[in-house]
Amino acid sequence: MSSFKKLFLTVCLGIFVVGLSGCPQQEQGPAEKAAEQAGEAAQEAGEAAEQAGEAVQEKGGEMMEEGKEMMEEGKETMEEGKETMKEGGEMMEEKGGEMMEEHGGEMKEEAAPAQ
Repeated sequence: MSSFKKLFLTVCLGIFVVGLSGCPQQEQGPAEKAAEQAGEAAQEAGEAAEQAGEAVQEKGGEMMEEGKEMMEEGKETMEEGKETMKEGGEMMEEKGGEMMEEHGGEMKEEAAPAQ
């Protein structure tokens, strides 16, 4: 390519670039504004959902720990109840034996349930 053609092409490109940069920028139309707002809203919703998920996960972990503790406490209470019932049963058996001996092993008619 000759020097003249290169110079001519460079000058034409320079004029084109200067012409484009001198044009006033168009403002965004309503559709572009709406799309931008929708994009921002979607971004905010995504961030809010992520934060909510983290909060739920954290709270769920806390609740799991509380549940484990409550189950352990329930297990201990049941063991205590089991011991109390066993002691009560032994005491009833003892008292019942004493009562049977006092009455000669006979049951009174009034004490028997009606059928």
